[in-house]
Amino acid sequence: MERGSKGFLEKLLDHVIWRVIISVLYITGLTLLIPFVFLFVFPQEYDIVSPATSPVLIWSAMFMILVSIFVTVMYKKSLGAAFKSLGRVTFIPGFIGLIFSIFGRDVVLLYLAGTIPAFQKVQSLLTLYVDAAVPRVRYLTLGFFVLGVVLWLMGDKLETDAAISKARYSFTKFGR
Repeated sequence: MERGSKGFLEKLLDHVIWRVIISVLYITGLTLLIPFVFLFVFPQEYDIVSPATSPVLIWSAMFMILVSIFVTVMYKKSLGAAFKSLGRVTFIPGFIGLIFSIFGRDVVLLYLAGTIPAFQKVQSLLTLYVDAAVPRVRYLTLGFFVLGVVLWLMGDKLETDAAISKARYSFTKFGR
């Protein structure tokens, strides 16, 4: 084996590590959008969340999303393949949101009451919060599914167009 060349196992490990890191970064950026939505739907008279937190959340989310998109495009060396990969990863927060929507408020509150001491002190506030936020989060969950489908379809279209262009180039080069 030449010096500097990687074996199959090393390449596979590098690939898996990069995929996991970038996927986690992308999903974290997407899921940071959920608390951002919560900040807008929570009644301000409770003064629980600092208004200064909102720009930090949105800028952190945007940074993570943009870095993961950039690295994915560089790693895949194809915009179409990058979009398809990001489309698949975008479904994950959508599925998580769907699971929480299916189980509903009462199951979540019952679970929290059994695990958090002195939960009764904040239960009414949390109930109000969940009642105000969950309908809007369902739209965000739907948005994750739509974004995943759009990214997948755009990636598929770009890959198909690239394959057609490559075939045309090969055909015209062969025909000379």
